[in-house]
Amino acid sequence: MAFTGSLLLAVLLLVPVSAVRLLVDVPSSGGGDGGSDSEKIGSWAVTMHNREDGATQLRFCEVTKAGLRSNGPSSQTYTLSIVVSTTRNRLEIYRAVVIVNNYGEPTVFQSFRHIKNLEDASSKYCT
Repeated sequence: MAFTGSLLLAVLLLVPVSAVRLLVDVPSSGGGDGGSDSEKIGSWAVTMHNREDGATQLRFCEVTKAGLRSNGPSSQTYTLSIVVSTTRNRLEIYRAVVIVNNYGEPTVFQSFRHIKNLEDASSKYCT
């Protein structure tokens, strides 16, 4: 059965000071050439709840295409990145790598976190 429309993937990430709910809208168009790694394929909305003061932040971030996986022509790999500020001068960058096969079934096979200074990462990932 062919998959049409867009795929909505929810990934829940828990961190010590905040809970991040991730909604990713990945287009279902299949691939061929794989495109550029920096090609924007969608965006996601991130809701971050700070446990200390109860503040909620909403950020819209880019989803970039990582190209086709070498394990078969029916799987596409997407590298997803979000950036949320948790303190005044620090930034947490979350990444998840998602494989979406030809039937629109997602698999999150790797997720990791980087912490950088706010000045280094700026706001180039999110608006």
